Amino acid sequence: MKLLFENWRAYIEKGDPGTDGAPWERGGPYVDTSTVKIVEQPMYWEEYLFVVVEYEYPVNTGKMKKAGFYRSSGASVAGTEHTAGMWFPTGGIKKEKEWIIKYSEKYPHPDSKLGQVTSKLGEMIPPAEGEKIRRKMKGLRNQQRREQGIRSHEIDAQHLDAVNSAFSKHGVYNETPI
Repeated sequence: MKLLFENWRAYIEKGDPGTDGAPWERGGPYVDTSTVKIVEQPMYWEEYLFVVVEYEYPVNTGKMKKAGFYRSSGASVAGTEHTAGMWFPTGGIKKEKEWIIKYSEKYPHPDSKLGQVTSKLGEMIPPAEGEKIRRKMKGLRNQQRREQGIRSHEIDAQHLDAVNSAFSKHGVYNETPI
């Protein structure tokens, strides 16, 4: 029992080591969240929204860093329904598999650098607002498809290319994110 409590204390103090054995970043602030801004407005692919944000990192250095994020549908994996409307870091969309490229730390700890950016993004585009944007963009997608006289998979391919192009333009497209 004593060992159980010691391990729990280490978990609380250091964080979950995750899959790679590295502890969560703790003890921030790692990001001045007032510097977080959306530099690529929401883009739509299938049922997801994607954005690129920029933020100062490390704090008070004036150095800016960019990262890509997607809005979760909460439907892809059983037991993740509670993540619907939340933002998570991504490297883009894997074209061959049509799969969102997720970070190994898909759910960043709230105290970590990406966790702080994700929290701020959730304030900037809260779940209800994100859902309004998603529905509007889905309607525009369908209108675009009809106007071009193409099939759903063809318009989805155009949107996939648009997301990956925007991510590449900002230097955040990455098929093997950390």
